[in-house]
Amino acid sequence: MKEIHIILKGHVTFENRFNRSAGYRYDIPTDELGIPYLPCELFLPDKIKELPSVQIGRARPAGYLGMIQEAQKYTEHVQRGKEYIRSCFTEDLLDRKEGYRVRYLKEGQVFSAPVTYASLSDLAALKEILGSITQIGETGGGITGEAVLSLKDVAEVVKRKEPLRPGCTYRALDYSILLLTPTTIQGLYQDAESYCYIPGGLIRQTIRKWLSGLDEDVICTNAYLSRNGERLLPVPLCISYVKLEKEQIRYRLSPGKDPSVVEQDVSFSDTFTDCFEMHTMTCVKPEMERVAVSGKGAVDAIAPGQVFSGRFYGSDKVIRMIAENAKDNPYLIFGMAEDEEPDEAFLTVDRLYEEEAPTESLACSFDVACISDTFLINEEGMPGIEGGVFLKELERRLDAPGRLEMVGRYTDVVMDYSDYYGWHRTGPGVRCLKMGSVFRIRTKDGAPVDLTPVLNTFIGERTLNGCGEIMAYPAKDQYYRMARYEAPEKYEKSYPLTFRNAQIGARLRIAFMAAVLKNRVCGLALADREEYLAGRDAYSLVPMDLLSALKENNDPGMDFETMIKWYVEELEKLKQ
Repeated sequence: MKEIHIILKGHVTFENRFNRSAGYRYDIPTDELGIPYLPCELFLPDKIKELPSVQIGRARPAGYLGMIQEAQKYTEHVQRGKEYIRSCFTEDLLDRKEGYRVRYLKEGQVFSAPVTYASLSDLAALKEILGSITQIGETGGGITGEAVLSLKDVAEVVKRKEPLRPGCTYRALDYSILLLTPTTIQGLYQDAESYCYIPGGLIRQTIRKWLSGLDEDVICTNAYLSRNGERLLPVPLCISYVKLEKEQIRYRLSPGKDPSVVEQDVSFSDTFTDCFEMHTMTCVKPEMERVAVSGKGAVDAIAPGQVFSGRFYGSDKVIRMIAENAKDNPYLIFGMAEDEEPDEAFLTVDRLYEEEAPTESLACSFDVACISDTFLINEEGMPGIEGGVFLKELERRLDAPGRLEMVGRYTDVVMDYSDYYGWHRTGPGVRCLKMGSVFRIRTKDGAPVDLTPVLNTFIGERTLNGCGEIMAYPAKDQYYRMARYEAPEKYEKSYPLTFRNAQIGARLRIAFMAAVLKNRVCGLALADREEYLAGRDAYSLVPMDLLSALKENNDPGMDFETMIKWYVEELEKLKQ
């Protein structure tokens, strides 16, 4: 894995257009946990715009993945936790003459930015560009911005949970991506709304940029919000919520039910089979936030820290290739345009699937759900959203011509303009079946059919980009069940860390506790300021009993000499 290695030889700051902190003319951007980063898009785009295969993410403190799990605990449970975390990396400077403050990164720190590339010549050119940069950010007033940039190989790689084994044939792999930045994915006419999932086409396209041997026939599913390692599928359109009891949901395709009386007869039986039960029982929507995008103003984005999961299907060769490259190139960079921050995620391989002999799954009545938008072509070569077009394709897949009939459907239509999921997309608009569309099918002759060919498959067009994913389930009569409404968990997945990253995370924990303790010691000093200004000696005012209590509650490993120094220095500032 290649990274840009940045060593700060001097203090570094940037013009404040990130945090909009009151009183700060120059500041350092931070992520949602308070950890600072270097915005590479400010000092690299002009120099690398001639290198089309190179993409660069944010430059974060070395060992960032080891920090985020520790940082999340503090931001959730400690008041002003983000400020304390930021203070571990930054210091403030007051320009009394001009009347504004400067927050800067302290010198000596090391930052790393992931790099993806497809051309060795582009990589060589990037290395030369980095060697020519000696200063980043703003300068003046003691801020030099000196830095040394270089391109390095990251030697340490985390051990994969499930290693590739020789002598077996793989057919698919499950992947998860942890969003490290707010991620905005919009359609052509969406001014403020972002997709609440990561399109498979975007992930496939991003991987193809650095994996030149990727087969044309590899399929990447959409990445949906993950919970406890499981992909949460779109809620079927045929599900409605009972108004009298908000924790009940109704599956409306089942026949023979009277809505006027069923409120008194709530059934806990599965609407679907057990494998689908976990997805409909838990209703979770991704957390969204508003971000500013150049040329578009404020738009919705998927908040960072959330985990999304999906699956790659392909030949044994391509599955092994993706798994091997994901180990050494775990970062996905969705794009870095000029003056815009990249969307960035961390990818892991969760599970590998071997080829196996299919087993029969027989049913006379079953439901077929569109897990993604589905683009079908009718016999005239035009986009088809009619039930008959879907039924004919289903009969072909099940090798049951003329044997099936549609007894219920809940569908919606969505417009798709291209198979390219990104900014400035163009192409003719086509109507597709919207994800969540459901069809209830039964056999005309009452004899069962084998559902195996459509249990996990893709139909229609643009399947390589995750469009057209369907799943089938034997139907059941009961259509009431209980549902839980839960918020998404952020940073829920425990990513494997290298020993070095774990050590850096532990050092952040120690620095954080010291920052909290220092702030509280300085608070004691401010409480004694009147006595100090009246002429009392600073050392005679040191409240040892209170310092001892603070030490035990916040950082038992801290020495009293350092705490007394903080106390005295805070008092002495009053006379400056």
